[in-house]
Amino acid sequence: MSFKIPLFNVPQNKTDNPLLFNWMSLLFGRWSSTELVLERVVSIGDWDMDSTASVTVEYKTANDILDFKRIRSVQVLIINDAEDTTYDAGAMKDALDSIAINTTNITLTRTTSGFFDGTGYNSTSITTRGYVTIRYIT
Repeated sequence: MSFKIPLFNVPQNKTDNPLLFNWMSLLFGRWSSTELVLERVVSIGDWDMDSTASVTVEYKTANDILDFKRIRSVQVLIINDAEDTTYDAGAMKDALDSIAINTTNITLTRTTSGFFDGTGYNSTSITTRGYVTIRYIT
């Protein structure tokens, strides 16, 4: 006998689907030693990395339950001006000096004279400079 489990969107907060969110939180977070890890992807937006050393990205909205103390990891992908290459900034030497997380924002600071401090990363006319993926527990 076989059966299929239907695909569903994992709720990002209690207002998306409170019943499913609460059920998943109980199942993965409270009735076992396993924690439910969710992901949120946030666009960096415009960032002239050549002339501006840092950018602040808002990750939390008004009715959001994501508490910065529950964030477990952050990954930063940077897109070049030609929009033909994406770089994992965490895997590169001389890419980012810091990733600072507070209650509503993530601040990315590039390395001075580093890989992204150049004319290949100074356009503000591209769609977005890249993305921040946030992994957090419920």
